[in-house]
Amino acid sequence: AAALAIWGFTGRIPVTTTQTGFVVESKEESHGCLCFVDVNENIGIIPAGTSASVKMADGSVYKGSVDFMGDKPVSTEEIRTLFSEENNAQFHLSDWMFSKTLKDGSYYYVLRINTEEDIAEYWHQLVTITVVMREVRPISYLIR
Repeated sequence: AAALAIWGFTGRIPVTTTQTGFVVESKEESHGCLCFVDVNENIGIIPAGTSASVKMADGSVYKGSVDFMGDKPVSTEEIRTLFSEENNAQFHLSDWMFSKTLKDGSYYYVLRINTEEDIAEYWHQLVTITVVMREVRPISYLIR
């Protein structure tokens, strides 16, 4: 009981958001991932440097951090235009990738994650991105 009480005040429980994203390559040849966070999730703006992890389809997990999160929501149509073959051949996304990452008619914040390791071999593959938004003390759940 004493250990549980100590953990309640000193322990931390991470509060996370998990998104489907994809691996991209930037002009600086650094690799990272992009995902789109639905504005209806009300997660707030996630600051640069926030801890994240990227899980690939083969099960490998890479540590990373938030590089940036857009401060203005963009529509599904704007994202489709931005990543169309005509506008951006390097980052062109297929309809299948859009169907896995976006819902029509919604608005999104763009979130970029940089990884500590090179993930170029996964370029344009779907990934699962988990971002630790904050940590809470376990006792705060009892006080509510």
